[in-house]
Amino acid sequence: MRIKILIVLAILLTNYVSKATIICPPDKNLTCYDDIHHLPLVGVAEVWGGSGQLRYIDRSNTDMCNVGHIIRTWYLDANGNQSFDNTEEACVQNLYVSYSPGTVDITWPRNITVECTDDIPNESPFWTSGPCDMIGLSKNDEILKTGNASCYKILRHFTLINWCTAGQSGVQSEWKYTQMITINDNTLPVIKQCGDVIIGVDGDCKGTFTVSNSATDVGLCGEQFLIWKAEVDLWNDGIIDYVYSSDNLDQRFKLKSTKSGESLSFTLPERVQTGWHYVKWTASDYCGNATSCIQKVNVKDTKKPTPYLYEILSAAFEGNANPLRVNAKIFNHSSFDNCTKASLLKYSFSKDVNDSIRVINCNNAGFQFFSIYVTDLEGNQDFAEVYLLAFDNGACGQIRNINGVITESNGAAVSGATFTLSRISEPHKSMIAISNISGDFEWENIAIFEDMTVTPNYEIEAQSRVDIADFKMAQDYIMGRLTLVDNQLIAADVDGDGQIRARDLIALRDIILGKAFTNHWILTNYMDSIRQQDQLTDVYRYSNVRLDDLKSPLHFKAIYSGDISDANSQTVETRNKHVVNKIKIDDQSVAYFVENEQNISGVQLEITGITNQNVQLSSTYFDIPATSVHIHDGRLRLVIVKDVVLDPEKPLIVISEINQSEEVFLSNTSKLLLPTYNTINLIERTILDKTVTLEILPNPINDYFELSEKSAHVLDIRTAAGTSVSFTQKDRKVILNGTSGLYFVVIQNGGQIIVKKIIKL
Repeated sequence: MRIKILIVLAILLTNYVSKATIICPPDKNLTCYDDIHHLPLVGVAEVWGGSGQLRYIDRSNTDMCNVGHIIRTWYLDANGNQSFDNTEEACVQNLYVSYSPGTVDITWPRNITVECTDDIPNESPFWTSGPCDMIGLSKNDEILKTGNASCYKILRHFTLINWCTAGQSGVQSEWKYTQMITINDNTLPVIKQCGDVIIGVDGDCKGTFTVSNSATDVGLCGEQFLIWKAEVDLWNDGIIDYVYSSDNLDQRFKLKSTKSGESLSFTLPERVQTGWHYVKWTASDYCGNATSCIQKVNVKDTKKPTPYLYEILSAAFEGNANPLRVNAKIFNHSSFDNCTKASLLKYSFSKDVNDSIRVINCNNAGFQFFSIYVTDLEGNQDFAEVYLLAFDNGACGQIRNINGVITESNGAAVSGATFTLSRISEPHKSMIAISNISGDFEWENIAIFEDMTVTPNYEIEAQSRVDIADFKMAQDYIMGRLTLVDNQLIAADVDGDGQIRARDLIALRDIILGKAFTNHWILTNYMDSIRQQDQLTDVYRYSNVRLDDLKSPLHFKAIYSGDISDANSQTVETRNKHVVNKIKIDDQSVAYFVENEQNISGVQLEITGITNQNVQLSSTYFDIPATSVHIHDGRLRLVIVKDVVLDPEKPLIVISEINQSEEVFLSNTSKLLLPTYNTINLIERTILDKTVTLEILPNPINDYFELSEKSAHVLDIRTAAGTSVSFTQKDRKVILNGTSGLYFVVIQNGGQIIVKKIIKL
């Protein structure tokens, strides 16, 4: 029995030794600071029996901060495959990991400044934290623009978050910081106008203080906008009187910001007297770069004096024993200056103010030509040409030449004019000179006496120079619509009474129509400008002149009476011509049509071949009064002033009751007046009447008539006086609303315009 028990016990012990037994270490509470794989800390399982390598595997149920529950399975790797098999002996140990706060230390990036050409650094903060901490970083750039791409700031906002403590009260889990990155451009603006400036004064000896400047700011990073400031120190007394700036809220003293190279200016609200003044200009860019300079401003009298001199003087002397001493100042009439008193002005024969005396004797008697300089206290000078006629009255016993010139008022030379030189004391003795092709005339080898008189004469016919343009200019002057000046006023005074009025206008019209003949040239030695007609009598007074009363040194001008348009300057004749089509209506009637539409202010016509004094005239544009028409020597002349638009489909004029045996033509002196006082000559072109098939039936008529062509269309019906009358047309039938008499019917038939006469009973 005892042997049997021992055998059983031996069998059991054998089985126990061959099967492993694992006992796990106790469960453990840890913190996130602890190393869960440090076995002396967490413990090691005990193994009895079996064979194989003791191992463990963990199944974690923890968060991002490694806090939570870890299930550790210890097993005996019997088959050596380094993994846990269900057939292998094992036990379970629980590890419980809790959070333990640590210390977070942060080093933030410093504020930096870089050049606009540099790369912008991408720095981040550096930090240390506890092993239980999970730190997250975010950053956001905020760009602060300054108006220039080359200069701005970046605010780089950093945020650090400890996700292990986020949301817990009483525990800091978030840190913020902003780094400033300044992108800079160190290029300084360059101010352009820093030199001295001179401002001239006006008539009151004060100047308008206007200054301007500009600057450039072009660096490697491009152009910049500029901000300005200007400080004005009047009289340089150290006191700033005015401040202009780009940020001034007072608009009167606000300066605009400018682009590189763009100019700006300002004007002081007060006018400034002469003296030195200072302006301090400062130009700044948006990067804070600023440049300043001082600009000296000299307000000074730069205006020349105004010479107002006697243009010609005369004087006599008695030979070389008593020569004539001429002081330049004797030519002064009433010269003036804006800043210098008249009594302080200086007069000289050259720019040298000390050159003030000229001596006249037998060697240089006669006409003397001088340039008289007038100088003010600032040294400003101006001059005028003057003349002196020095008479020797025979004391010198010498003879000399006297010459002169005559031109039209518009500058054209006048040839063939005669000039009679005579003395009052010897009226029977006279000398004649005739102007040559250049307008020059001369008397040779004569002595000069004070009582000598020059009488001009010129009678070259030029009546064709007066036309409708002159008539319209005179009319507009009288009506106050046009200002005539200088020689135009002389030409407009046709009757020479010193006034320009309606009877001058009538005289002009009659000259154009050929009712009156004029060959009146006004010849005068008067050379002053004429602004008012009350000066005309002065002009006429210098037609015959004594040598001691000359207005210029024998320079005569010739103005043709009535030729207003050519009085001051020669009119450039237009090369344009306007064609008018002549259409024969019947054996006794013709009509003239313009070829193109034209704006006009009047018309001047001359029709040749008119012998019947009772011809009838009519127009679709204007009435024709008898005073505007004149027939003489087979020529019909017409002048009408009126603003109209000529239409190629309406006749300019219709002439009827012409003698059947005669042919009429439009003269090349006919013209249209443009609104600019220029004229266009007319050219006649005859259009053969190809419309013989078009008839008006019946004719004479009672209340209506019919057209023989179905396509014909009535454009206008006018009386013999040119007045339009009303009518209605339906198909070929035309009803005329008018009294008994002669009518002209303007008809369009295809591409032709036809004028037919009808008589209403």
